[in-house]
Order: sequence, then structure tokens, then C-alpha cells
Amino acid sequence: MDVNEALKLVVTIARQNQIDKPYIVGGLPRDVYLGKEIKTSDVDLTTNSPDVLRLGILVASELNVPFELSDDGHVTVFTDSFDIDFSSNFESLEVLKTLGNKKRHLAEAFSRDFTINTLHQDLVSKKIHDPTGKAFDDIKEGIIRCPMPPSVSLTDDPRRIYRAVNLAVRYDFEISDEIINFTTSNPELFSAENIKDKYITVKLAKALKIDADKTLRLLKKLNLFKNVPLVGEFKSILIQKRLLVEYLQDV
Repeated sequence: MDVNEALKLVVTIARQNQIDKPYIVGGLPRDVYLGKEIKTSDVDLTTNSPDVLRLGILVASELNVPFELSDDGHVTVFTDSFDIDFSSNFESLEVLKTLGNKKRHLAEAFSRDFTINTLHQDLVSKKIHDPTGKAFDDIKEGIIRCPMPPSVSLTDDPRRIYRAVNLAVRYDFEISDEIINFTTSNPELFSAENIKDKYITVKLAKALKIDADKTLRLLKKLNLFKNVPLVGEFKSILIQKRLLVEYLQDV
């Protein structure tokens, strides 16, 4: 069974078990909307409800394949040729307070890191939806922006700031002034005590290879330059660009 057949099965299982409609979310609909060539063996799904986990387990059972419940609460279904991740349905408490009950079904979308990652793709029609009403505009403008104020989105997970740098470099976008202002005004939130070195190194490695100059410019603009561990690709580039003294002076 290929991934398209599996996704048809997901739709059928959801209908048979009165589970909310599943959508593809995250990177895949973003890249489809951007017209990028799709090269992935992983598909992320959500139903925007807690029932998404039940759906994942039912799909694994029907396919007779293993699944894993991760620490963050999402279910991954493993096959020989592709994986399907069923969302953890994370809903920020601040987002829930802001949206209220009438818009509760949008809580997961608004709880995501950046607007460009909130797009939903219908599994049947393949149509791309913008549940926050912000993603299409931000993609057209080439802006990395949080779906909620950065004081909410980045406080929920400070690691997201390094994802912002990664995405901005990969798609040649800029980071919004709101994110820059919040990050530079709250340096303690993004300190080494809150974010593991390995996470920073892994997130920035690809960005540095794509465009080292832009990566470094964004890190300095966000006042994160000194937070990056002096190892691997980052260390090599600083030596190459004769920025080691500047880095050591900042630390």
C-alpha cells in the first residue's frame, strides 16, 4: 500500500468511527502551496480534536503495522515506505482563553509555531485551507510570523525561535518585527538554560549550509548569536569568516 492509499483508508476509518475530519498539516501543505517539489516519506495529520490519537491507533491496527506514542503526545504509524504522524492536538492555554468556546476548533492551528505551518490540506479534494486566515498573506509577503502574539507562541516553546531562523533561510523569508522585538526584549527566555545545545545545533546546521550569511545575520538581529554552541558547522563558518573573536567577545 502506498501513502495515497493509506490516506484514503484514514478518511474511511475516520468516517466509520465518527471521528472528526482529518487533514494534512505542517510542512507538506505549506510546500504544496509554495509550489515546491514534494520529497517526503512523512505525513502529518490532524483532526483538530483529541480523537486524532484514536484515529492513529485504529489506522495502525487496520494496516497491521507498529505505532508509537511519543512523549509530546502524538502517535506515529510506521510502514516500510512511509510514516504517518497523528498530531498531539496541543492547545495553548493562552490560545484557548483568547479564542473562547465558539472558536475552540481553531485552537490547535493557533497554537502552532508559525502561520506558514498552520495550513490544512483536505485529504479528498486536496484543497489547501488557511484556518487562521493569516498564512496565505504571510507566505505571499515572505514573512515568518506567529499565529498569536510572540509572547504566547514563543513562550509556549522557546525552541521555536531557532525554527524561525531555519524556515526563514530555507524559504528566503524574513522574520517579523514582532518576533524580533519580543526575542531581543526577553533574552532570558532563549538562554542556554531553556534550550538544549543539541537542539540549536541541529536546527541551524541546514540553515548554515544553505546560506551562512543570512543565518548569521538573523542570529545577530535576534540577539541569539552568543547562544549558539561553538561546535560543528557553526564553528567552522565562524573560523572561515573570521568571526570567532566577535563571538567570543559576545559570550
